[in-house]
Amino acid sequence: MKLLLVNVLLSVFLYSGMLFGWAPLQKLLLSEHNGFGQFDELCQNQPHLNTTRKPCPAQLNQLNLVYTLGTFTLSLVSLPGGWFLDTYGVRATVFLSGIFQISGMLLFGFSDSVTFNWFIPGAIAMAAGGFLIMVASFPVSFLFPIHQTAILAAVSCLFDASSLTFAIFDVLVTKNSLSRCTLFLCYSGFAAFVYLFLILQWSWVSTPSGGKHDTVENCDNMEEVAVNDDKAEEGQGNDDHPNPNPTMWDEPLTNQLKSFEFGFILIFCSIQQLRANTYIGLNDLVLLRMGDTTGHYTNIFGYALPSGIFFIPLIDICMVKLGLVGALHTTNVLGVVYGVLVLFQDLPVQIATFLAFTGYRAFLYSVMSTFNAQVFGLKTLGRITGFVFTSSAVFQLLQYPIVNSIETVFQKDPFWPQVGLVSISSICICFTVWFQCRRAGQPTERGQQSNVISYNIQQGIESPLISGRRESSAESSSSQNQSLRRASSFLRSPSKHVPASRRQMVNK
Repeated sequence: MKLLLVNVLLSVFLYSGMLFGWAPLQKLLLSEHNGFGQFDELCQNQPHLNTTRKPCPAQLNQLNLVYTLGTFTLSLVSLPGGWFLDTYGVRATVFLSGIFQISGMLLFGFSDSVTFNWFIPGAIAMAAGGFLIMVASFPVSFLFPIHQTAILAAVSCLFDASSLTFAIFDVLVTKNSLSRCTLFLCYSGFAAFVYLFLILQWSWVSTPSGGKHDTVENCDNMEEVAVNDDKAEEGQGNDDHPNPNPTMWDEPLTNQLKSFEFGFILIFCSIQQLRANTYIGLNDLVLLRMGDTTGHYTNIFGYALPSGIFFIPLIDICMVKLGLVGALHTTNVLGVVYGVLVLFQDLPVQIATFLAFTGYRAFLYSVMSTFNAQVFGLKTLGRITGFVFTSSAVFQLLQYPIVNSIETVFQKDPFWPQVGLVSISSICICFTVWFQCRRAGQPTERGQQSNVISYNIQQGIESPLISGRRESSAESSSSQNQSLRRASSFLRSPSKHVPASRRQMVNK
C-alpha cells in the first residue's frame, strides 16, 4: 500500500494540474512555425515580426481561448467527476482519467493550427483527466488514517506543483531541440504505464484480517469482510453505546448538503478562492505598477506557487496540534497577512507576500480537502468535493467586475480593490468562529459526549482533527484496522459494497 501511495502522489504531480503552467507552453507554441507561432495565419494585414516577442492580438486571443476553455473544464467536470468516483470507485475513475489524459496529450501534441487544429479538444481532455486523477487520489488517505492530513495536503500541493511540467518542456525544446510532438508522445506513453500500474495496484489493495493480509478479490469477500467488521463491533456492546448520530458519515447526500457544515465550507472556500484567484490574475499588474518592468519579480512569483509542497509538514503539524478549527484559523491569518503585505508599494516586500500567499494557498486547499474527508466521510467525498468546486466556480464570476473596476473606476490603481479583498476575509473569520462554537457545543447540548466518543471509536471514524482527542495506541490500532477494512472494500467498487443497512440485516 505504500507503493500505491507513492504512485498516487506521483500521478497527481505529473498529470493533475499541468495545464495551469500555461505560460511556458504558450511560449513554446509561439516559437513554432519558423518563429511566427501557432495561429499566425490569423494575423492578417500585419508584418511578420518575431511573434515570440510580438504576437498579434488575434493570435493571443486564440491561444487564450484554448487556455480558458481548458481551465473552465476543470470546474465544469468537478460535479460529474465526483459523482462518478462515488458511484463506480477509484479504479474506474483512474481508468477514465487515463483515457482523457492520454488522448488529450496526443491531440495537443499532434495539433497544428493549419493542418490539424485540435488544440481546444486536447486542452479540454487534459483538464478533465487532471481533475479526475486528483479527486481519485483523495480516498487513498483513508487507507493511512494516521497520515491522512499529510496525504491530503500533499495532493493539494502537488496539484499546483504539476504546473512545472510545461516549464520543463520549454527547457527541453530550447536546449535539446526536441519537438513538442515528441515530448507529448513520450509523456503520454509514460502516462499509460503510470495509469495501468495504478489500476493494478488498486486491484491488489489488501486488508488486515486476524494479523494477516488477505487480498479482497471479489464481491463475496468484500461482503464477508464488511459483515465480520459489524459482528466485531456488535460484540463490543451496542446496547451500552447507542448510536447518537455523532457524525454525518452515514447521512444521505441531501442531508449533508442541507447541513451547516456544508454551508460553512462552501462560503469559506468560495470567498477564499475568489481572493486567491483574483490575486493571481492581478499580480502582473500590481508588480508592474510597483516598478517591475523587467518581469524579475513576476518570474519569482511563478516559481513560488509550486513550492507549496514545502508547507506540507507545517500543515500536518498544525492539523495535529491545533485541530481542524485551528487549521482554518491559520488559513485566515495567512490570508490576512498576504492581503496586507501586498498593499505595501515596495518590490522587496512582495517576496514576503509571495511566501505568505504560497502558504495560504497550500493551507486553503489542504484544509478544504481534509474538512470534506473528515466531516462528510468517504461515501460522498467525490460529490461533496464536486459541489464545492462547482459552486465556488460560479462565485468566481465576481472576479471579472473586480478586475474591470480597476480600469473603469480606480484609474488603473489596484489598491482599493485589494483593500476590499482583504476586508471580506472578515466574513471567513466570523464563520470560522461560529463553526468552532457549534462544533464545541454539540456534545454538551445533547449530553452525549462520552457516548459520541465511544461510538466513534467502535465505528472506526474517530476524528482527532474535530474532537481534539488523541487515541491510545490500542484504540488507534483497533479503529484504524476497522477503517482500513471498510475503506479498501468500498474504494475498489462502491456499487458492489454492502451498505450498512444490509450488513445489519445479515448480522440479525
